[in-house]
Amino acid sequence: MSKATVYTYDLEVFKNCFMCAIKKYGGDMRVVTVYPGKQDRLKDLIDLFSRSDAWFIGYNSMHFDDQLMNLLIDRKEALLSQPRVSLLESLYRTAQELVNGGQTKYKYESAFNRIDLMQVGGLQKSLKMVAINLGWPWIQDFPYDHTYEVQPQDLQDLRDYNKNDTLITERLFEELRDEINLRSFISSKYKVPVYSRRDSGIANMLLRKLYKNRTGIPPYLFTRQKTEREEPIPIKDIVHPDLSFETSRMQKQLDEIKSGSVHPDGKFEYTVHLNNLAYTMAQGGLHSENRPSLYRSDETVQYVDADVGSYYPFTMFLHGIKPAHLQQGFLDLLEELTLMRLDYKKQGKKREADALKIVINSIYGKTGDENSWLYDPKAMYGVTINGQLFLLDLIERLEIHGFEVVYANTDGVTAKVPTGCRDEYEAICEEWCEDTGYILDYENFEVMAIADVNNLIVLKESGSVKRKGRLNKKRHLGTWGLGRSFDKPIVPMAIEKYFLEDIPPAQTISEHEDVLDFCMAHKPGKKFDVIYEHVENGQLRREEVQRSNRYFICETGKGGSLIKKTPSKELVFTGTSGHNVYRVNSKPTPEMRELVNERYYIEKAHQEIAPIDNKQLSLL
Repeated sequence: MSKATVYTYDLEVFKNCFMCAIKKYGGDMRVVTVYPGKQDRLKDLIDLFSRSDAWFIGYNSMHFDDQLMNLLIDRKEALLSQPRVSLLESLYRTAQELVNGGQTKYKYESAFNRIDLMQVGGLQKSLKMVAINLGWPWIQDFPYDHTYEVQPQDLQDLRDYNKNDTLITERLFEELRDEINLRSFISSKYKVPVYSRRDSGIANMLLRKLYKNRTGIPPYLFTRQKTEREEPIPIKDIVHPDLSFETSRMQKQLDEIKSGSVHPDGKFEYTVHLNNLAYTMAQGGLHSENRPSLYRSDETVQYVDADVGSYYPFTMFLHGIKPAHLQQGFLDLLEELTLMRLDYKKQGKKREADALKIVINSIYGKTGDENSWLYDPKAMYGVTINGQLFLLDLIERLEIHGFEVVYANTDGVTAKVPTGCRDEYEAICEEWCEDTGYILDYENFEVMAIADVNNLIVLKESGSVKRKGRLNKKRHLGTWGLGRSFDKPIVPMAIEKYFLEDIPPAQTISEHEDVLDFCMAHKPGKKFDVIYEHVENGQLRREEVQRSNRYFICETGKGGSLIKKTPSKELVFTGTSGHNVYRVNSKPTPEMRELVNERYYIEKAHQEIAPIDNKQLSLL
């Protein structure tokens, strides 16, 4: 795909108007409009989409735009021979069928090369809300109802809207370029069409093909299988027989765990106490119960993280844990893929490693998915319970030898290593690796600011920064971030500057110029109307505005309130009660930045910092 011509596009369809804005990547935009009484270039558009050397990129296009364009290609001669009024009626009728889920003929088969960015990004929100995450200047909901009859004077506004959506799609294409290239690589190497697949869909298709190749069993046979268990599963039948602990306290807790059972449809949770920390064992993995803490390496101590490579896949093939209905070939395949991925990583072959990562990382989750051919609750619990117990074994060994563990989560353990004791620390870890068969990778941490196990900032010795949760200033970006809400990134920016550069939040916030980083965003459900209530010329005004809104907390006396309204109730937007907000749905201006209530954002940063580092901080 790297040498192909790429276009982003967006369609709008009304009873009396069809519009397509299409832009060549890095090139010009054109808008094709079909409207009674006007000349159009619909034939040229259809011919363009029929090119085999071009790719067409849309958003949620698999469910709408792509299908309409396939209809136009498939019925080109018949549709173009119709009067434009009849053509528009046909397109509108099909569009309504698509919206209502009654037309799927062209959903999975296409006459042109296409990619749906909504699928690639695993996104479940509107393009406008994605645009907010991307820092796009113009946020505009669809200006007309689809039942509206477009008037000649409306055409320019509609073109502008259509072009804006196409430009947003191009920007999203850039953000997801690595994911798209990975899908192109997988489709070419493994001969499976995954261009518009979410990660879970890629894993399904690739694993199905690889397992068929390994065992010779046709997919229609093994994909119909699964192991259902109705009775509670005794944990003693799950725990590996070689698992034991050195201290009587830990062995007693292991015996308590083994005395219980897990139900196939239930949840597993158990709290283990080991020296200064409590650890929660749960279906999703082990994690330490951390109080807010700040750790800094210095000349006397180094904080070292030991991470288990491909932990759950290793747990499966090392201990023979697999769905009961599958052959040994499944574990052989999993081991081959896991070791191959680690080898690719060592060789710096990122795409090859990432392709296999999608597959092997999905397998544990699919053992607990009733809709998957890997489903077997006993296998799922076997992986997660044994994996957590082996990690607790490592933690106990470190603690016995005086290495305090300060943090653990799923597949990693961070310990306090005094200067001069690194060799002893690594010897303990390597002995654990020899005993268990796992592989550990080590990283030195310079600073760890922990609010809790899921919200932290870590500065690594390499200079890179690990961020999680609400302390992650980039939580709204990247493959995993675009689906999240956009929520005042200036706050985690200020927190990070404080912990890593010793800059007070007040300084970071007062010197920051981009007003978009002070913004929040919200789009209520379709049952709500949105009202912007504000004072204008001494009079209280209530105006209905679009549902997608980006806004910041502004100084008292400025802005107004955003209210979501049904016939029976009114609610201010979450997080804005007691504050005025200023809407930023168009290109920001320097004047907007002057309206920001900086004190509000400084206080938000202090609320996060204070439990971690209780120095007295100034609001000034």
